[in-house]
Formats: sequence, C-alpha cells, structure tokens
Amino acid sequence: MASVQLSTAAVLLVLAIASIAGTSVAQDDQTPVVRIGRLGSVMGTMGETAWTRRPIYKFFNVKYAEAPVGRNRFRPPRSVRPWTGVMNATVPGRACPQRRTLSQDDPNAEDCLTLSIYSNNLTGNRPVMLYVHGGAFVVGSAERFGPEYLLE
Repeated sequence: MASVQLSTAAVLLVLAIASIAGTSVAQDDQTPVVRIGRLGSVMGTMGETAWTRRPIYKFFNVKYAEAPVGRNRFRPPRSVRPWTGVMNATVPGRACPQRRTLSQDDPNAEDCLTLSIYSNNLTGNRPVMLYVHGGAFVVGSAERFGPEYLLE
C-alpha cells in the first residue's frame, strides 16, 4: 500500500515538474508564476545553489492529493481539485504527523500531501529526480533538505 502511494506521488511529481517546465509564465525574477496543467497557477520564489550561486526556482506546498481526513481516511489518495487565482507556493508546507508531533488540537495536521518542486529552468523539458528524505517515516520533513546541493 505504501509503495503504491509513493509511486503515485512520484508520478504526480514528474507530471508537476513537466507541467511547470512547459508552461512558464514568469511574473518577475523573484516571484515566478507557472501554470500546472489544468489545476491552476502557482507563485514561487527564488534561491540559489550552494557553491556556484546559480538561480533556483522554488515552489513549495503544491498539493498532489486531498488531505486524508474524514471520508478520505485510509483510502487511496484523491486527486486535488483545480483552484482559481494564483496559489502562493512560497512557503514550505507542514510536515506530516510524526510520533513526537501528533496533535489532537490541530484539525489540519494531516493536510500534508504536498510537493516541493525545484528547477533551474522554467522552459523546455527537464530531467526529473525524486528525492525522499531519510527519517524512516518517523522524523523529518522536506523543509530540512533543500535543493541547494542537489541542483549543483
């Protein structure tokens, strides 16, 4: 079951990056805006690689599925619904619940089915790499492992 969900996430990641690469609509150098297929537009931010200081386009908290809450709990992921306007993708999403961070007080704690998408170019087809951070599904989040070294 976990491998099927991970495979789904990988496919969605590939599609999201391919969509971003093919349909760029850059607003300005610091806040790029791209359209992701039929879902909608996202506004990202800029960064740079660790050593050579090449520019990196960053899009955080891009949903690939609806939150697994209520009727969606313990079911296969449901496709995210299209949105209108431009989604702010400049801030990392929340980490998925972990043993030490479980909270009964936060009803949105499981709304974590998101991707962080990075690219050094918003035009043309680009190679894709899926990186799953360590932590044994017990600790950590994507926010702690940025692309500054991987995109060097």
